[in-house]
This record gives sequence, structure tokens and C-alpha cells, in this order.
Amino acid sequence: MPTPPVFGRRGVAMATANPGYGSAPPRSDPSQAREAAAPSGPSSFAPMLRFFFSFDGRLRRRDYWLGHISVTLLMFLGLWFEISTQAAARGNGVGLLLLLPFSFGLPVAFIWSALAIQVKRWHDRDKSWPWLFIGFVPFIGGIWLFVELGCLDGTPGENRFGHSPKFGPAAVFD
Repeated sequence: MPTPPVFGRRGVAMATANPGYGSAPPRSDPSQAREAAAPSGPSSFAPMLRFFFSFDGRLRRRDYWLGHISVTLLMFLGLWFEISTQAAARGNGVGLLLLLPFSFGLPVAFIWSALAIQVKRWHDRDKSWPWLFIGFVPFIGGIWLFVELGCLDGTPGENRFGHSPKFGPAAVFD
């Protein structure tokens, strides 16, 4: 049976690395079978971790709003959990000591992920990370952030931060 073509970027057919398409090679050694069964690639959580904690790449408007809202909701949920567990552990020194890493680590993780989402959205607008500081300008900063990041469309096609997440690399032809 002929091997079906694999299409890469811009619809160009690529050579396949596995000539036995659809069938696994026979295994005689059980240790090789165990090695083949073990996952060798990135985990299924890798895209989510990259979304929330990486500063590289671009982020479209829809994903910015979904990420921003989810980080805000998780932050309030974590704050509620922290306040309720601290109230329950009041008077118990060991319990409060066990909550200490959680109390310091959770805000750092939320701030990091909020900044990563915002930086990637600035990248989609073809602007670098120092534009984060526009939010500190009184009155105008919050409005500017809302309009620039939440309402305006990203740069079409490829810019200096990568290809457009809205259309993908094959959508813009030279």
C-alpha cells in the first residue's frame, strides 16, 4: 500500500520518516515494548504551561480574554481558599507554617501568568514588553490597555515576534 503524503507548511508535501504508515514494527524484546509504551514527547499540559507562563510568541484577542478571565477567576478562587484555610488554621503554628509556601507562591504564579499573557498580546500588536508600563499611567493607562489589548486586532501576517496566531503560517502568501 503506498504511503499517503504528509503536507507541511504552505501545503508542500514532505517525505515521511516512517515507511510503514499505519503499522508498528514487530517487537521481539519485552524491554523494547516497555520503552515504546513510555511517553517520549512533551506532556499534554505543555501547551497550557506555555500559554500561561511563557513570554514568547503572540496571542490573539480571544485567547487574551480567555486567559485574562481565567487567571482572574483562579486568583480569586486561590485567595478565597487561602483566607478560609488560614482562618481554619488560626492558632495552629504548624498549619500556618505549611500554608506559608502557598501564600507566597500563589501570588507569584498569578502575577507571572498575567504578565506573560499581556506580553504575548503586546507581541501580537507588534510592540515589545515595555508597553506593559503604560498601565501605570493614571486614568489613561487602563483605558489604553483595554483598547489596545482587548479591542484592537493584532498585526496580520508575520511580525518580528512570530507568525499570526489567528491565521497560522500558511494563511499569508508571499
